[in-house]
Amino acid sequence: MYFSSKQEETPETKFSPTKKKVYENISVNGISAKELADKSGISLRRTYRYLRRLKGKRLVFTRKRMKSYVLTTKGLRVATGLEKLNDLVMETSIASQVIKSKGADKLLVLHALKVPVEE
Repeated sequence: MYFSSKQEETPETKFSPTKKKVYENISVNGISAKELADKSGISLRRTYRYLRRLKGKRLVFTRKRMKSYVLTTKGLRVATGLEKLNDLVMETSIASQVIKSKGADKLLVLHALKVPVEE
């Protein structure tokens, strides 16, 4: 990922139109070289060339590795439990809607089958 330290253009940092386009497409949140090439409309090879020049002028920097997070075993158990709970809530909600829509008919069927119904 390439990150910009966004400094104003000075006489020492005069940019060609393409270099300026590359520089301006680098956000403070960073961008990959491939995304930058696509956004700037130039080849990946040229993008790297401009990035080297910008790094030489200390106008951009690279971050070798992005932070990534992975669930622990405990985190996976919690996530699985939450998914199951969500499924149960959705099933209950659907069943509740079915009962509401069929209301009296459903109660008559349950009564005919002698299924105890709590009121």
